[in-house]
Amino acid sequence: IRVIKTKTIGEGYAALSMADFNAESADDIAAEAAEIISTVVTGMVSTAVRDTEIDGVNIQKGNYLGFTEGKVYAADAAMDGACISLAEKLDAGKYDVMLFIYGQNALPEATESALKTLKSRYKKTEIIPIDGGQPIYNYIMILE
Repeated sequence: IRVIKTKTIGEGYAALSMADFNAESADDIAAEAAEIISTVVTGMVSTAVRDTEIDGVNIQKGNYLGFTEGKVYAADAAMDGACISLAEKLDAGKYDVMLFIYGQNALPEATESALKTLKSRYKKTEIIPIDGGQPIYNYIMILE
């Protein structure tokens, strides 16, 4: 048994979905999973619960925040606006695949708008929408 340390759901998902479990040893599988994890970026969009400023981003209660691994990149009154800004900051176009997981509080109109814009801007990135139903994050973008 090997424990593969991950920080985000995106890293865990990528390690499980892309690792070769037919490798010769558990050490080989763990090494491959660690390599996969190092290339994955997970961005999230959620709702701000208070007014503040983080990482130079002015945030108002009720805004939608775009962030990853403890760094806030975007705040917007529109859910899809925060999503698009976050994708830009994460340089989504340099990745082959984006898993776009929308949560239970994601507004259908905003989700449709975000997907349309993402597909238009990142034509070389395969964007896969998934209804994750998660309660806290409106969107989780896993970039591989």
